[in-house]
Amino acid sequence: MQNRVRVLRSSEPQVICASTHRIVTLGIARTFQTIRLFQNLSVIENVLAGCHCRMRSGPAAAMLRTPGERGEEKAALERALAELAFVGLAGQEMQMAKNLSYGSQRL
Repeated sequence: MQNRVRVLRSSEPQVICASTHRIVTLGIARTFQTIRLFQNLSVIENVLAGCHCRMRSGPAAAMLRTPGERGEEKAALERALAELAFVGLAGQEMQMAKNLSYGSQRL
């Protein structure tokens, strides 16, 4: 399925027609007002789940735990922790997402 996105990077807007995963890899994302968490995963696991589209290592590298994949995973974890601290959820990383207050889930 092709989606259409209007991109404003210069004085003339561009329209990109591509699949959702291709648009996301270009760095274009949309946020929704509804809460869509993995309720039975921890807070940090939910944040890391959103990082997968920005990571370059594939399934084989993940299974083999290559040095590049380990470095990428470490960087993703560090960024996820920093993002949680930024929104005031530092110290709640291992808590189940379903146990966060409604307001905290929306962050």
